[in-house]
Amino acid sequence: MALFSKHALGIDISDASIEMLELKEKGRSLRVVAYRRFELPDGMVENGQIKDRAGLVGKLKEAASAPGFGRFSTKSAVVSLPESQAYIHLFRLPMVISRQQLSDAIQYEAEETLPLFWDQVRHDYQVVRQDTNDQDVLYVACSTDIAQSYQQVIGEAGFELEVLEAESVSLARALVSAQAVEPVLIADIGARTAILTVVDQQAVHFSENIPIAGRRITDALAEKLSVPKEEADAMKKKTGLNTLPTAQVIEPLLVSILDAINKIIRIYSKNSGRSIKRVLLCGGTSLLPGLAQHFSSQLHIQTQLANPFEGITQNEKIFTTQPPILFSTVIGLAKRGLNDSTMRAGINILSPSKGNSKELTGAQMKNVASKLRSVPTAAGWMVRNKRGLILLAVFVVLTAVFGILYFIKMRPFS
Repeated sequence: MALFSKHALGIDISDASIEMLELKEKGRSLRVVAYRRFELPDGMVENGQIKDRAGLVGKLKEAASAPGFGRFSTKSAVVSLPESQAYIHLFRLPMVISRQQLSDAIQYEAEETLPLFWDQVRHDYQVVRQDTNDQDVLYVACSTDIAQSYQQVIGEAGFELEVLEAESVSLARALVSAQAVEPVLIADIGARTAILTVVDQQAVHFSENIPIAGRRITDALAEKLSVPKEEADAMKKKTGLNTLPTAQVIEPLLVSILDAINKIIRIYSKNSGRSIKRVLLCGGTSLLPGLAQHFSSQLHIQTQLANPFEGITQNEKIFTTQPPILFSTVIGLAKRGLNDSTMRAGINILSPSKGNSKELTGAQMKNVASKLRSVPTAAGWMVRNKRGLILLAVFVVLTAVFGILYFIKMRPFS
């Protein structure tokens, strides 16, 4: 019998709601000891950006102290970074780059692809695969302003922000068993976006946002069926894809998500040689009646509603009124807080331990570049010389066009 127990708190902030959940670990058992879910008014958080800081601080304080299931006993929190504000990329680097040089190599690669200037981001990375020739490094970054805004809000609400990590990483921890041997695709379909994440060998290998989700479906139902939005939302939740009037409106909106899933499955299989044979659904819109069956029939892949409470003891009556699927991300966050190794080694946007915040010197850049260019594969060469290849392609096309025009101009009339 374990004499000591450990508690960990996860906080998930989205555009539509706040979820807070505390887990207790004793021996090998996990138990939910406290949770709250508060909906947020429109405009407080938009597309992952905090618009009303004082209002959000107030909501967090209210959620922590309001009556509900259990009482929170810790202020140390693992918090999610909204996927819409995260830049996630998987870099494939040669094994000749040592761990000591990895930060420099990541900076070299990230500066080629980041949509932000290097000195405007907070970032971290984790090696997720290695073999004889190369290694895959998961890189996550966001703007410094976004990271600081979440850090300030959490601090002003009275919590200690220990880790800030991307939603997709939390979902992978909550929904994919450590015993899983095949890659899995998680489709997190929420109110505003659908997040598609490939998880393989307990690590995130790909993540993409699709701007179609629950609110778009409600708006379409209200417009097509000429009913108020409140009635359209109730119809969506009650009948979904199981009755003809609502299914005819909803199915076309799901095509973009299904097409994106099919594309990801093809690309991942081609690049990794491993096949995705299972899709897990989560997020509020995943509760749409008939959705799992529709995805299964369209994708020809086993699709099921995820179970974030697998292996966790919780109050069945409480989580019947609040669907467990809504707590997927926050459970993944709390699970990280229970694991000392993932707390230290996992990706943390706040941590400067692995990320290199300074500019590379000229000597460092030359050293890194020489090693990256030494990768003996055509694909690696193309990736590292993509700018030059694009310019060359443009030059060839323009030369051909001018050549054709010149030929037409000089050709004598018959």
